[in-house]
Amino acid sequence: MSTYIGIDNGVSGSIGILRDGVPELIHAREYTRKKPKRKNSMECDPFVISKLMDDERPDGVVLERPFRGQFRNTEVSAAHFDSVVRTILEVRGIPFIQVDSRKWQGPLLGIVKAGETKTTSLSLGKRRWPALAAQIEDQGDADALFMAVHAMHEFGGK
Repeated sequence: MSTYIGIDNGVSGSIGILRDGVPELIHAREYTRKKPKRKNSMECDPFVISKLMDDERPDGVVLERPFRGQFRNTEVSAAHFDSVVRTILEVRGIPFIQVDSRKWQGPLLGIVKAGETKTTSLSLGKRRWPALAAQIEDQGDADALFMAVHAMHEFGGK
């Protein structure tokens, strides 16, 4: 059985899994938790991510490089999420690569105008994985699933 995972970095992202080509989309609310001292703020839950990686034992993971936004709290949140996930992957010896979004978007989404990548990902994702259309709609894009496809190409040679 081959398993590939794509991780759309951040507390509003998602995790896409391809198990022998069968897709699953995990929304951020399933692997984040409220920060203890800041009730309106979320952070990555390392225990949930650890359990997921132990259960899945992926052949390869694509982790999107943290977004460098215009707001400091967004950058700090993304950097924290990234460091937690990278540490879990490294400690478990799970092969992974970290990529900028352009690396996977071009080959999988095609040429997309600036500002239209999320809507393109949403539209193409619902067509490619119709059984997950409602989840993709709820997430707002299929980025993590496309990253899992990129992981399959990078680590599986397909």
